[in-house]
Amino acid sequence: MLVMNHTTRASVGDSPGDDWAWPKVKERIESSGTTLSAVARAISRSPSAAWQVKRKPIPTLQSAIAAAIGVPPQIIWPSRYDHRGHPVKRNQWLATQAHKERRA
Repeated sequence: MLVMNHTTRASVGDSPGDDWAWPKVKERIESSGTTLSAVARAISRSPSAAWQVKRKPIPTLQSAIAAAIGVPPQIIWPSRYDHRGHPVKRNQWLATQAHKERRA
């Protein structure tokens, strides 16, 4: 079971509860010696489909990207996982995002 704590987040430079910015995700993928397209192909997904993870939850792609970077997906996208580390249903996530946008 994944235990997320302040130390884990601090080690990757993000504030607790914040999803990583896409440029950071992309930079970490590239610094690991691969590309987003290669990560997608490795799990039999099209490279164009992989870009969708930027805008919406896709647990299989999130896991593959996280594995390439070397951190759990819950660290990169905490808003997409519940307190037990399980993926949040897409409809729940979308509702949460809509609520956050209305408050902003």
